[in-house]
Amino acid sequence: MRQQLLTIATMAAVSMTTWAAIGDTCEDFQNAQLGGLPANWCGGGGNNDFGVEGDGPGGGVLRLFGNIGSCWGACVTSPISSDDMYQTDFTIECDVRNGAEALSGCHPYRASLEMKAGCHWSSGGRSLFMVNADGTLTDGIDPIGSMTLNTWHHVAVRYTRLNANSVQRQYWLDGQFLTSIIDNARVDEEDFTQLMWTAQEGTVWLDNIRSTAGDGNQDFEAVAEGDIPDNWCNGGGNSDFGVVFEGVLEQVLRLYGSIGGCWGAVASHPVTPQSAYQDDFLIHFNVRNGSEALSGCHPLRASLDMKTGCTWQTDSRRLLHVESDGTLSTGTTTIGWAPLNTWYTVAIRYTRLDAQSVRIQYWLEGQLKATVVEAAQPHESDLTHLMWGAQEGTVWFDDICISEPRCPADTNGDGQIDVQDVLGIIDAWHCEDCYAMDVTGDGTVDVHDLLAVLSAWGGC
Repeated sequence: MRQQLLTIATMAAVSMTTWAAIGDTCEDFQNAQLGGLPANWCGGGGNNDFGVEGDGPGGGVLRLFGNIGSCWGACVTSPISSDDMYQTDFTIECDVRNGAEALSGCHPYRASLEMKAGCHWSSGGRSLFMVNADGTLTDGIDPIGSMTLNTWHHVAVRYTRLNANSVQRQYWLDGQFLTSIIDNARVDEEDFTQLMWTAQEGTVWLDNIRSTAGDGNQDFEAVAEGDIPDNWCNGGGNSDFGVVFEGVLEQVLRLYGSIGGCWGAVASHPVTPQSAYQDDFLIHFNVRNGSEALSGCHPLRASLDMKTGCTWQTDSRRLLHVESDGTLSTGTTTIGWAPLNTWYTVAIRYTRLDAQSVRIQYWLEGQLKATVVEAAQPHESDLTHLMWGAQEGTVWFDDICISEPRCPADTNGDGQIDVQDVLGIIDAWHCEDCYAMDVTGDGTVDVHDLLAVLSAWGGC
């Protein structure tokens, strides 16, 4: 039977090319198939000249090309996980690079971003920004800033539904506030559940897209220097922390643990929804460790813990710490190494497999480094905070993004949905307590789980 099922699965997979994504509030395109799109994205009805390529600040980026001299742009759309965020308040950020081709078509513009009521370009929408041929950034009509062609820029737009009749849009370019605009609400304002990314004409590249709606994401750009975000708290350490102006995209969180002592600096925050900690979540962030000589009672650099409360005395699970030489560790397992005084990206996926066990996976600079399965702690279900620390010396954090993974078909957690996942399903056939293989979550491993894996075949 195993061989028969494997043969059927392999034949079916050949005809399926669907890519799954880990989370839909943060997208850096590192896990998307080259030439494709993340699983929950769709083509918007343009010329279909788009896809992920390996040419961005961190590797994979999304490239779109609108036909030169015509009316046929390239557009793709992405849903946001919480539809009601569009009815209240959200911030969308992205890195964008515009090509320098001469434009001569019927809509001679470069990058644009709209809120849409559906996946297709013909659905109703509201413009968030558009880039003119010369690099002028507009709100869709009026100029608000200037961008250099063939150069990466960081754009942030905050959308706020002030009341039933009006909306506010605020704009930042490369960390600098540009303007605030208040408009009348459209009759279809509450129907906008998609974002449409477009190259109207010429080439556009996009990367590091993140949406923030009170879900734990933080780039520190809107935080006053010396402070921490409003929903963060002092974790009970030495209080030597705060936002400073020197990060990957200007502002970052700096913490300093006293050298030669036992008094680190820690800051923590709750994550919503808290239930994410009881099931499955992905956290993605940039970190830089200082190079001071350490001699205190806990000679470690950066640390990240899950906590049951705001202060360091509460129960916890350690996710990560960095040793004095730059080695990344769980405390029991070595994950990798990164140079001191250098920014790098870490991603951690926490999965509650069942009542007795958890799985934690680690990526460094986009590469899977370790998968650890451990016994669940008595307080596992009460872990509702993240605590960021500098145990000793200086640590900087930036671009924290937390999302709930959308890739249950990746049963072994290796970032790919392939034959190995099919084999895992077959080996667990009719098992009623094989939680990792129960893709559909219906309590048993069967043909429905096999079909779910096949339908999500490819990169995760």
